Amino acid sequence: MPNQTKLEIKVKGGIINTISKAIYSSTTDKIRELVANSRDADSECVVISIDKDNKKLSIFDNGKGIDKDDIKKIFESLGYGLKRDKEGALSHFGLGLISILQLSTTKAYLYSKAKSKKAVLANIDTKELFDEHNETKNLNDYNFIDIYNKIDDDFINSTSSINKVLLKNKDLKEKYKFDTFTEIVLTDVLDSVLAEFENNTFSDQLSKTLPIGINKSDPFFDKIKSEKLKKSMIDFFEDETYCKTIDVFVNDEGFINEVNNGSDVKTDIITGLEKLYKYFPSFGRLREVTEENLVINEGINYKFYLLAKVDDLFTKEEGYQGKKVTGFTLRNQNFLVKENDYFDYDFLPDSLVNKPLRSWLYGEVFHKNLNEMLQVSRKDIIESNKDFQDFANDFAKKIDDINAKLRQAYNQRKEIRDSFVTPIRKIIEGESFRKIQNNIGTFFDNDPEKVEHFNKDIIQKLKTRTKKDWFNNESCLLKNILKKTEIEVKYDKFKIIISDLVNTESGEEMVAPISGKDNINTLKLSRSFFNTHSVDFLGEKFDVKFVYLGPDKGKTADAISYNVTDNKKEIFINIFNDKIKNYQIDVLEVIVLVDLAYSRSNDKDDMREYLLDYLQDNYKSIANQTLITRLGKYLTMKVDI
Repeated sequence: MPNQTKLEIKVKGGIINTISKAIYSSTTDKIRELVANSRDADSECVVISIDKDNKKLSIFDNGKGIDKDDIKKIFESLGYGLKRDKEGALSHFGLGLISILQLSTTKAYLYSKAKSKKAVLANIDTKELFDEHNETKNLNDYNFIDIYNKIDDDFINSTSSINKVLLKNKDLKEKYKFDTFTEIVLTDVLDSVLAEFENNTFSDQLSKTLPIGINKSDPFFDKIKSEKLKKSMIDFFEDETYCKTIDVFVNDEGFINEVNNGSDVKTDIITGLEKLYKYFPSFGRLREVTEENLVINEGINYKFYLLAKVDDLFTKEEGYQGKKVTGFTLRNQNFLVKENDYFDYDFLPDSLVNKPLRSWLYGEVFHKNLNEMLQVSRKDIIESNKDFQDFANDFAKKIDDINAKLRQAYNQRKEIRDSFVTPIRKIIEGESFRKIQNNIGTFFDNDPEKVEHFNKDIIQKLKTRTKKDWFNNESCLLKNILKKTEIEVKYDKFKIIISDLVNTESGEEMVAPISGKDNINTLKLSRSFFNTHSVDFLGEKFDVKFVYLGPDKGKTADAISYNVTDNKKEIFINIFNDKIKNYQIDVLEVIVLVDLAYSRSNDKDDMREYLLDYLQDNYKSIANQTLITRLGKYLTMKVDI
């Protein structure tokens, strides 16, 4: 190997080692820094390979390459940086190379070829470089690096982990140019790093961090039903002003086997390599992306999109490595800077969306150039920077209206769930009828004989009730109607849509229109929510069925109807009855008690309507126990049967 060059550096090894570890603490951070260097070197692609069997890690890019003088400058300017003054450059401080070398325990090799020049090789003794006994010494006091100039291709191909494969791959050569390149090969890689690569989420970590392109077949885009909206999102991510990208490949086991066995390289460009695409969470609780829950907007020097759902976007299991993945993510020219609510600063106005609504949001903000607003690691913001404060305040103003709409929906959702969804759920799960039965027991001092006598008495009374003409008409059942059409019920600031199309784990979904002119919040309920359910009541098994009798008849038809015969025990619930329509479905429990009282009080014909009208106006202000006590007087009164 001709033209061997020895390098002298007047910097203490311990200082450089400590700084590099502090700034780039994780393997992902170190690789991220190398990719930043690669993109600054005009690379089109980066290939990351881990050879677990041989404990070797290699990072390759097809950038413009460096020569012997460049390598000298890199080490001689450690801590100052070669590219700090270059506009738009992301690799500021020149410590990225040292940080990646920390992953090797013995030797590392840096190959590079600049245009119209022979390749160079830097042979780096990482054991010597990071030996604790050398921490107080200047780097020029011990020999840790040798630079060899004019290295021929045969030598590179015989020692490189990636280069020998890529340069012979026809499809790769057709898409990318490899006349210039840089490759770093680390040997005897730390076991902790190898363990990271064995983790199935490592590629996801890189995908979140690196400035890579989108995969149009990603499941995220399947959730966007509007082709126009889908195109808007794709255009957003292909906007090079904010979302600059670089192709990044990570090897899989197939690639390693090809290298180790020397087998022929397959022609598929992706063979043995996993091309990384932009990380999109699964959004498991987001059924679809629509104009109502997606906002795309642009400010001065930044662009953002924001997804919202009036419920947690993720289940607990879908959290990214057990962490919340909701909130706002900040990107610098598509490099991840901060994730999960980076706008958590005291100087921001209260209008910025924060707890508890953060779990309802997933947004990404892409800035043209945050370099002057970032700390050395480029993972932390300089909070006192006026430009950042102006940017953050401007963003807060952009989402002020969204925040207001979400807070309105947040408050309304609780009211709707408490008085509509939860009571219905209690009914279909039998909780309401168990509660009624317990109250009946209380009225009779839990005397089993009295309760049994009462139950049989009521059953006989219910058998004498006039049968409705629609009792045996299956077409009146809500679950059957919804097979053919959806039902929409409108209120002043709210509407309910019951549809066969809604398919969520909970059977219900609330949508707040964070964009567009429509300010009406929508609760979507699944048809399956209204299936027939069996409950224990009055010592018998009753089938609970939900009915829809049309927009007119449904308003006046009884909220609760009973069809009791020797062979059938059915309870029909009409949730569209005017008495309970205005989110007062929770009075159904009381209505059932009133019905039971009415069944025993034939001489008090006005009692039932009187109580219903009274409850309509006053049920929220009446203490529950007081109300039950009053009803108990009717239930236990001595009435001739």
